Amino acid sequence: MDLSVAAFDRDVVVTGFVPCKGPVETSGRCQPGDTLLRINGVDLPTANGYMADMDLLRHCTYPCHLVFARQAGQEGQQVVELVLPEKKGRWGVLFV
Repeated sequence: MDLSVAAFDRDVVVTGFVPCKGPVETSGRCQPGDTLLRINGVDLPTANGYMADMDLLRHCTYPCHLVFARQAGQEGQQVVELVLPEKKGRWGVLFV
């Protein structure tokens, strides 16, 4: 992955991407400001706390199924799903 994320009131929010374009940014399906809702079927936030949530992302298995929420103006919230079929290269996640 190539995400930069931060926690805001326990929500995991995409703040940007790492400098080299990776699979998430290249897909065009995720944007800064999106909230990560689910990692491989596990809803976020979990009862185990932020660090456990980040461990899910850090150690996810592939194919990796991510679900994001995006504010869609007056329409409310739009759900965006992304499946990364396999890990190619050394992509990581930046936690800020």
